Amino acid sequence: MKKREIIFFLILIFIFFCSLKENYTTSNSFIYLLQLNGVINPITSQYVVSGIEDAEAEKAECLILQLDTPGGLDTSMRDIIKKMLNSTIPIIVFISPSGGRAASAGVFITLASNIAAMAPGTNIGAAHPVVMGGEEIDEELKAKMVNDAAAYIKTIAEKRGRNTQWAEKAVRESVSITEQEAIEIGVIEFIANDIDELIEIIDGVRVTTASETRVLKTKGSEIISVKMSYKDLFLHSLTNP
Repeated sequence: MKKREIIFFLILIFIFFCSLKENYTTSNSFIYLLQLNGVINPITSQYVVSGIEDAEAEKAECLILQLDTPGGLDTSMRDIIKKMLNSTIPIIVFISPSGGRAASAGVFITLASNIAAMAPGTNIGAAHPVVMGGEEIDEELKAKMVNDAAAYIKTIAEKRGRNTQWAEKAVRESVSITEQEAIEIGVIEFIANDIDELIEIIDGVRVTTASETRVLKTKGSEIISVKMSYKDLFLHSLTNP
């Protein structure tokens, strides 16, 4: 009888420590939060790419990119997208706050995310390529730019299982839509009022990264907000119109 009591006691201890380990793991889950406001340029590109690399190294549950942009440089946009598509952690793009937008290059970045969400009162679209500085270009070169951008956005949308027809129209016809329209036609997955609500909504969602398919466990996660350095903020402010 005494032996049984000892075994029972040891089992209780084992269950107790397993429970502690589970709680410890849950409470130590964290999410990286980046904010990209304004023009997409080499400064913001480096900020996002470095943020993803740090989040990967620290094995974050996911990274949320809060986005409000009129667009920007094609090369900077592509650097961000390459990093997103090859990320080993899930990337969530959240067009926010209300009144914000993802235009031009911002459309491509949103479509490249594992999960795309928008706040109420935001819009996405108008991705027709333009030449910076208002420089005039001939029709043949313009057609090449449009065709290249259309092919690029279609392959991104297809990879992420989003609406390829709308994506191409955003480039060729500069169409733009609200958050309600975007969720109805499969451009985004969720609408959320703020970051806290978004974290609740995406908990339990299955996503596929460059390395694995996993179920997000975001509920109760700590948010690590990664800010631009003062130097980069100053340089970025000089490029904003």
